[in-house]
Amino acid sequence: MNSLIEQLNNKHESDVTKFRNQNYEWLLRFEPHYTHFVTLTFHPSKINALRNELTHKGSKDRLTLLELQKKSFRCFLNRLRKNLYGCSWSQHEQKILCIPILEGLFQSGKVHYHCLFGIELDRHSNFKNALEDAWSKAPLSGTQIDVQNYNNIGVVSYVTKQTKYLNRESIDWDNVLVSTRLDSLIAE
Repeated sequence: MNSLIEQLNNKHESDVTKFRNQNYEWLLRFEPHYTHFVTLTFHPSKINALRNELTHKGSKDRLTLLELQKKSFRCFLNRLRKNLYGCSWSQHEQKILCIPILEGLFQSGKVHYHCLFGIELDRHSNFKNALEDAWSKAPLSGTQIDVQNYNNIGVVSYVTKQTKYLNRESIDWDNVLVSTRLDSLIAE
């Protein structure tokens, strides 16, 4: 018979695996539509300065920093859409698939996004330059940017590796963009 500790550990591992699998399965719904895998880092000195400022103001709320990082990413997405579609980006905003996954949110982690993008074929040639320009103008952006063509399902496993807990942000749901042609895949 297993001890209580072993039972609790087994239950915890089962819950983590179930949660990770649910996220993995949701990401797989869009897998045929991914065109790029991107990593974007935040600037460590900007994050540390912001963390110190928030602490100095008496806010030890990790969520405050997280919300500012998400707003910085939202600013990036708006610029990216403008870079790809010009002034008419609002007419085209739902043609982009973007699933941002946050990593490094633990105490001393290097916070960054892994993003799965689906971009129209006629925008591929400009995508890397448009993305790098947009990220460079985001308020908390760092200089490390990696843009790769999406080429295998292993990327989905990689980006869900830290998806473990409901109370720890992983998929940045506030900034997920799903092309209107893929709406039916969201709630399946």
